[in-house]
Amino acid sequence: MTASTSAVRPARPSDVAAIESFVERPAARRLYGAFDVGRLVERATVAVVAEEGGAVVAFLAVTARAPMPDTSGADGHHDASARLAWAKRTALELCSPGGTRFECGSTLWLAACATAPALQVSARAVLRRMLRECFARAPLAPRALFFAGPNAVEQTPIGSLIEKRATNTDGMTTDKSSDEKKTKFALYSCARKDVAPAPIARDARLEDYDDLFSLAAHAAAASGRGGPRAFSFGFSFEKEDGSHENENDTSTADSTLRAMSSLIAEARSASETRRVLVAVDDDAADDGASCSKIVALMAVTTEGVLEDARAWSLTHDTAAYDDFAKPEEVDPRDDEGDAEEEREETKEELRGSVPSEADRDASEEATTSSKPFEQPEPSNDTKRTRTNDAFRVVAFASLPGYDVSTAVPLLDAAFARFEEVDFCVAAVPAEAREVPFTTHEMVRVPFRPGMGAFADQVLYARHREADAPGFEIRPGAREDAAEVASLLLGTPRADAQVETFEAAAAAGYSRDEQKSVPEENASASKNASLRAFVATCDGQVVGYLVLDLAAHAFARLARRRFRLDEVVDEPDESAFALLVAYELNPVFAHRRRRVGFMLEALRLAGKACALYAHSLEEAPDENLHSDAFPEEEPRRLPDVAARDFRMARSRRLELTDPENENRDDANHALFVFTSRVAYSPRRVVDAKVLVVGGDDVALAAAETLAAHESLLFESVSLAAPAGGVYPGGFPVSSAYCSCVSSSSGSTTGHASLAKLALGLDRVAYHEADLESVVFDEASGARHARFADGGEQRFDALLLCLASRDETRRAVLGDGCDDDPDVRDTPVERLDDFVQQVSGMPREERNELVETCECVLVYGATLDALGASRTLARLGFEPGSVLRVVPEAMDITHEDEDVEGVETETRPSSERGESGVSERLASFAEWAASSTKGLGLDALSLPGQPPALRGLALAGCEACVLRSGAPGVRAYFSDTRTGAVTAVEATALLGCDERDVDQRLFAALDSFGLVTDGGVVVDGALRTNDARVFAAGDVAKFSRSVFGASKSASKPLSSTGTGGEGDQVATKPSKEKKRRKPFARAMRLRDARECGDALARAVAARFSDDSLFFDESVSSTSSMSPMRYGTETKRTRAFETTNDAPVFARARVEAVTLPSGAFFFRAATPEALAPAAEGAFGGSKFKTRTTRFNGVFCRVETDARNVIVSLSYCGRFVDARRHARCVGLPASLFFDDDDVKLLPERTFTREKESDFCEKEKEDDAFCLWSALCRPAASALFHEDFLEAFNDAKRRARTLQRDLGELKKEDIAAAAQENAIAFVGKRAAELPAYHDVLFGGGV
Repeated sequence: MTASTSAVRPARPSDVAAIESFVERPAARRLYGAFDVGRLVERATVAVVAEEGGAVVAFLAVTARAPMPDTSGADGHHDASARLAWAKRTALELCSPGGTRFECGSTLWLAACATAPALQVSARAVLRRMLRECFARAPLAPRALFFAGPNAVEQTPIGSLIEKRATNTDGMTTDKSSDEKKTKFALYSCARKDVAPAPIARDARLEDYDDLFSLAAHAAAASGRGGPRAFSFGFSFEKEDGSHENENDTSTADSTLRAMSSLIAEARSASETRRVLVAVDDDAADDGASCSKIVALMAVTTEGVLEDARAWSLTHDTAAYDDFAKPEEVDPRDDEGDAEEEREETKEELRGSVPSEADRDASEEATTSSKPFEQPEPSNDTKRTRTNDAFRVVAFASLPGYDVSTAVPLLDAAFARFEEVDFCVAAVPAEAREVPFTTHEMVRVPFRPGMGAFADQVLYARHREADAPGFEIRPGAREDAAEVASLLLGTPRADAQVETFEAAAAAGYSRDEQKSVPEENASASKNASLRAFVATCDGQVVGYLVLDLAAHAFARLARRRFRLDEVVDEPDESAFALLVAYELNPVFAHRRRRVGFMLEALRLAGKACALYAHSLEEAPDENLHSDAFPEEEPRRLPDVAARDFRMARSRRLELTDPENENRDDANHALFVFTSRVAYSPRRVVDAKVLVVGGDDVALAAAETLAAHESLLFESVSLAAPAGGVYPGGFPVSSAYCSCVSSSSGSTTGHASLAKLALGLDRVAYHEADLESVVFDEASGARHARFADGGEQRFDALLLCLASRDETRRAVLGDGCDDDPDVRDTPVERLDDFVQQVSGMPREERNELVETCECVLVYGATLDALGASRTLARLGFEPGSVLRVVPEAMDITHEDEDVEGVETETRPSSERGESGVSERLASFAEWAASSTKGLGLDALSLPGQPPALRGLALAGCEACVLRSGAPGVRAYFSDTRTGAVTAVEATALLGCDERDVDQRLFAALDSFGLVTDGGVVVDGALRTNDARVFAAGDVAKFSRSVFGASKSASKPLSSTGTGGEGDQVATKPSKEKKRRKPFARAMRLRDARECGDALARAVAARFSDDSLFFDESVSSTSSMSPMRYGTETKRTRAFETTNDAPVFARARVEAVTLPSGAFFFRAATPEALAPAAEGAFGGSKFKTRTTRFNGVFCRVETDARNVIVSLSYCGRFVDARRHARCVGLPASLFFDDDDVKLLPERTFTREKESDFCEKEKEDDAFCLWSALCRPAASALFHEDFLEAFNDAKRRARTLQRDLGELKKEDIAAAAQENAIAFVGKRAAELPAYHDVLFGGGV
């Protein structure tokens, strides 16, 4: 193994087991003290691993604080503390010779190092690369690494890279035999310049032509179809005839080299305004040989910057940078005029007079000229002119691995060449890939409110003093309040923030110091847990932050409300702190100092993790109600949270009881920061991603993009259809519809919920129906147009449109909304009607309810089944709600007794794809009516008329009711006799089978997308347009998409649950079988899982340079990096991905019945669709059904006894959590020997009067109780299924030679996995136990 074949990357929690496999515990403890790998990965300042062939072979961790040495010696902890104090004191003397000031963050300490035995040959070279990576990822630019420990470290691979600097004489003993002293403890160090020397920047020369070829070749590859981490922009390639290369041409190294040479020649002819700099690396190779090569090139200019700055100010907030211009005095006499004017103004103020008209005009003119939007042209009367104060980066190229390390030397050299300017600017096209030196060493200039979607460029800036020495971080003091107030001048709520800082600063004093706190700061006692910290540069406060150290209770709630475990592996809740406020001067707010400030404050506070709760809007100040105090804009997401924190995905839709107003739900988005998050920065993606949809697919896709672990999407927009988003389904039919609703049934808060779930500033929100998608042949841009006239350009379009009831267009025609004759006919979707009524003023709503004669609810779906309760919550009388069911309800449950097990035969002809929801609604009615304690009373409200069944809607027309109010006359045809019945009503509400709007399909078809009953996608969820993706109801897999091979490492289980171990009962097959028609339709899968899969597919495409980066370089911009996905044709044939994603979750459909009882069914696609021949060993599922204490429960299993369906009716429970048992073996919950099965009765119902209760006595065994026993709570954790399948794969590997897995093997694997799983997640499981036990029997 050589160093060049190994890859160095940040350590992850998943690496802990691999690292511990080669760590020699006794030796590691003697060298480094406590060697807790998991703790180091999460809390170390930087922790990296080296990989070889996918296996971890080395581990290295460094910390900002000196680690405690081994405490297992004779003197134990006392001796270790003394040695630690000596090491810190000696290191300080070495870093600050002669009493010079010690800079914060200038040192690191080696905390752990371990290598695998296979790495011994090249261990030194690999560890050298790992040290270089640690220095590069550490904040605040440390200059030295120290290690304090026994001299035995010199015999380890890391010992050859560190140098002994001092010995501890107190730790020396005498060997009597040799009478020689042996050192037991010493201090070692390693300078940054020895392992990671900074490249040397100089002016480029024409004689560098040959040396630039390697750089040009990488730049050409990067600007073509994606190079291996090579970065390039700003080069314009021309052919011999002078024309630019078109999109079909590929950039070559020769053309890139010519462009570089042209830049160098132009800079030599205009050296005052242009410069081309190169970075030369004189580092020694890993084998000791010296080498010198050009590793980066940067071209800068001051030409045209002032004009560009005026354009930038239209879309970006450049006020903090003085609009990259500075005033220059042109006439000394102007000073006298200014003084005279100031004296006249003072006189006017003293006399109390009103300024003259001329003065007001002059004041308005001065105000106007200060606005960045309008820069008036200079005139003879202008006293001051604006001159350029910035140079611009117009071209950059680097070799792989030098993208960031070369930035500071090149920028410093550029500032040295342009001494008259203070800023460096880089304008990156919004569709470009990340330019790392801009995101790491420069500050992103924020967009003006609402301008992010329209900006073509992303602006970065850097001040020449960005890395000024003397940057210190310390606890805040009361004396700093004045400087903090100056820092916050002009920001919203500045006074309140200063008060918070003063309270936190006072709370940080000792008790004796607090006695001297003035009375006006007595509020500090109420904020005893707050601590303030300030960042200073040369003694001046340039930033501050406030932490709440008593965050353990908040962290406990955060675990329940958010997927905190996905971001941080920190079981200790006392290690959390809550970020209350943060501000840092933009001059110093580049990533290294921004992150360093946060990390050092956490270290001083003794915490390991920071949480930031970002609410939708702050509570208004009670004192600000007058017109003199205008309403303040909502709090914006701090830059450190937006850039450096990780957003945690919410569990909001899983913890909501629609009948309980005191719900346990979060009213904020959560962002998390740890050392691991800090040293693993995400790659920035500025491409415009547009998510179109309003259900869980769209919400999950947008949220997953916002919370992505490795990509930071800066421009994600959610365009929900008119009516807003519908979490959990549709607002009226969903069991979770009231998660943001009041008791009156209002659903106006769904947009707020979407913004909360998506982190507000992370995702823009727009509400309008998609009308068309267009392609601009000239520019290659794609735009989505909406019904409200809006238009939005996109680089990636995610279609997540849900199917909805189409009764209105079915009976009134596709042009009903445009036809004035039928436009006002009161035929609406149920959810649209509820949305409209909920938004009415109370008086108008009451009038509508009182004058309502009849409301027709049409459909045989769960939506229709729960409609009467929804309307009753709006105030409608139960007697005015009439259900019309098109289904004749002639459903027969055939019973067969097979070995004492109750089974149900379900022929494919009776379970067609179009009848799933119809049969489900009928099944829900049967489940409730046949259960003692529920019965017929659960299906209707008192006074509600019986439903009309077997009537299909044939047509309708507007009419005038008996009361004189407008209404609708609906005509229904009897499905058996053909007789027509007319019914008049105030409104007809459609709740029939859902479908995607056919007009949308027509619009997508005109754009060129392939449709076949749905938008056709490949296994990567891409359409035939590389920029358009689709998932959910609107999508359908292509016929060319195969299911995963049964012999693959991660095959699709036959239950559709992604359980790889489920396939072991079948012989491996090399052939792939095409998906059945029902498997191609994505609507049978869990909506949130579809959204997650869609987001990760899009993220994978943005990570894959070869698919998304443009091979074209023809751009008129002076800085034109590779662009995403500009194809030569509007549509192109994509490289088809035949392996579809693995879906593991069951699809959940739920409804709250009129009585308040709750019904849900969770099932795999196979359980919802026609049974595939041979897929489960036949066409039958084994069915177990019990009714106990008013709870109906049915479990269906396949031939391997894996649960494929769970049905429940009873009190409200968390359906999403209980659905997680689908895909697990039934033996984990109960044994067939424990189930006392009673023969099931057959129910044939043709009319409402035949709904007689046939109550049976409670069964002796209750399936629901078996599922909900506290001992099984870990099985319902969202990560258990994946962990269980991993355990089965391990067991299968061990038993590979013994044939298929037996029942005992599965049980042993489950037990082993459960023990490890519960041990790791013990803090989270009580929440699952509470929900399960509270929702059980």
